Amino acid sequence: MVDAVTGGFSYSGVAIAAQLARRGRVVRTLTNHPRLGRTGLQVHPLDLRDADGLRRSLTGVNTLYNTYWVRFPHRDITFDTAVDGSAALFRAAADAGVRRIVHISITSADVDSPYAYFRGKGLVEQHLQSCGVSSAIVRPAILFGGDGVLINNIAWLMRRSPLTLVGGDGQYRVRGIHIDDLATLMVDLGEQREQATIDAVGPE
Repeated sequence: MVDAVTGGFSYSGVAIAAQLARRGRVVRTLTNHPRLGRTGLQVHPLDLRDADGLRRSLTGVNTLYNTYWVRFPHRDITFDTAVDGSAALFRAAADAGVRRIVHISITSADVDSPYAYFRGKGLVEQHLQSCGVSSAIVRPAILFGGDGVLINNIAWLMRRSPLTLVGGDGQYRVRGIHIDDLATLMVDLGEQREQATIDAVGPE
């Protein structure tokens, strides 16, 4: 059985691909960054402007695990182009006969958000839910573990900086999820059929 992961060499993509492999799946990645010498994954291009190529890459795939997004606009890549590209990916998955899509979003994704990042994430969720494929949406707040650097960088700055800025009254807790727990949750959801939107957060 073949499952696909967009960005299979990325932080979350590596963890999802590893979890799939542990469950005996054949793993295909759609990526813009193929790594020579990497074994164990089928590598296909991720060209969101090439509908025919996307359909070919997704043909024979049972479940698509989507990690695609942009952290910040750069040159001609914007949140708007990421939304359009995600919609194209979902249409191609539907046309290729993909059974289910499990998608990483973010807490507070909302089409009415004043922030382009969260508004774009909300629009992507809308496109997913209207594409006609069974789907699940996972909404983490922040990831840690594995090769992640964000939490480590924050801790490094707090240890060395004489000043730390804290939003609000300081009572808010970072609601992180370990990257391996996220991968397990996503693969579990891939084996189900029900529509689901899950806030993947915790107090750790």
